[in-house]
Amino acid sequence: LSAEAKIDSVSLWIAQDSSVSNLEDILANIRRDTMIGEDDVRYKIEIQLNKINPTASRANNLGVHYYEKKAYTESISFFQQAIELSTENKDKANLYLAIGDTYGLLNQFTESREAARSAIELDSTSGKPFYLIGVLYLSSGKLCGPGTGFDSQRVIWPAFDYFNKAKELDPSYAEVVDPLMKDYKKYLPTRAELAEKGLRVGNSYTVPCWIQESTTI
Repeated sequence: LSAEAKIDSVSLWIAQDSSVSNLEDILANIRRDTMIGEDDVRYKIEIQLNKINPTASRANNLGVHYYEKKAYTESISFFQQAIELSTENKDKANLYLAIGDTYGLLNQFTESREAARSAIELDSTSGKPFYLIGVLYLSSGKLCGPGTGFDSQRVIWPAFDYFNKAKELDPSYAEVVDPLMKDYKKYLPTRAELAEKGLRVGNSYTVPCWIQESTTI
């Protein structure tokens, strides 16, 4: 049978019996079929099942599906539902990270950081949320200043704080973080620029803009 014929057959099967058990059987068969396994018909069934018998796994699958389709608002909604249905803190933490990553793609940095902080509250041993916040801060030069000069450069300080914390918790992050920090060091304010503003290396400094965090110069 062609993919189109199989999809028509599935639609008829659903019309004849839309019970949870039948939908689950159909879904299991579709997943094994490489011709239609990733077709929209699969996700229509997933959505239907998620409405009548929601589970964290189903909501997460739909979140990933919409994320891959770049339908980020829908993706976040399903990840949030998965959190509500999850019982394990580590699972919830990973879902908050997925939400944080998705908000980051929408350039909603405050919401992204809030999700990362929620992940930290649930699992303080993971380096992932600290890395995510570091990336958000490093990407804030044009949000907090003109893109060059001190107002934009100062976001690097708290970004480095979070990168170092990510490495402390998970040394494997050094592979990603160390080259990034090496590259961005050349954009740090010089001692002469600091002196002009009455600042010194080693002083405490609160980075304004949306960041609002204390760091060390």
